Amino acid sequence: METADRLRRCLTLSSVVAWRILWAPRILLARAAPDPEVSRTVLLALEEWQALRCGIHRQPTPPAQPPTLARAIGWIARLGGYLGRPHDGPPGATVLWRGFQQLTDLTTMYSILRPLPASPSQDVGNG
Repeated sequence: METADRLRRCLTLSSVVAWRILWAPRILLARAAPDPEVSRTVLLALEEWQALRCGIHRQPTPPAQPPTLARAIGWIARLGGYLGRPHDGPPGATVLWRGFQQLTDLTTMYSILRPLPASPSQDVGNG
């Protein structure tokens, strides 16, 4: 980070990561997002919630429906070490940060290991 351009790129990336981590607890505290479908897609991409669901439940295939946003945030917090006991209160930014780090690893492995969609067979060379 010896140049202004490198520092600018670093700050841009860090801002996106910080926004994601600090936004998640606000959703949890609100208990309900105005539009759960939009909020879900803003916080987690398709592969992320599928990897999260498969990783938490130790199942190879995710269900067709995504989890609620509150449930997904709870799972991310669990990845970060949150125990979720009755008097623990909501997960904080540090626990969610750790959870998002774990989610990145889960999503990478899920993307590598998931089966590819079936494609129609093509006869090559039998024209």
